Amino acid sequence: FRVHKLEEGKQLVQPVTDGKRIVISTAKVIRREKINAGGKEYDTFLVEPEMKNIGGIFEKSDKSSFQIWVTADHYRVPVRIKSGVAVGSFVAELTSWEKGEPK
Repeated sequence: FRVHKLEEGKQLVQPVTDGKRIVISTAKVIRREKINAGGKEYDTFLVEPEMKNIGGIFEKSDKSSFQIWVTADHYRVPVRIKSGVAVGSFVAELTSWEKGEPK
């Protein structure tokens, strides 16, 4: 996501991998929103990648979903990831991060 200019409604197309093969996939920028994670408020974009060409559990689930909230700045830090598949779901949230110095 870091190389793309994100804006609501934009469709992104890029290669992705499931660990075994590379496919061309799309992702849609749903909206810009402020969310709280790790006790801090972040200005983010909600992005929903299309999972139909990704293998594994996503391929086996009729209604699989994957949502990523990334910061709206140039860092595009993933703040929250939410996924649901046939066997269950999970939510992962950023608890903290620090800007590092380039090496």
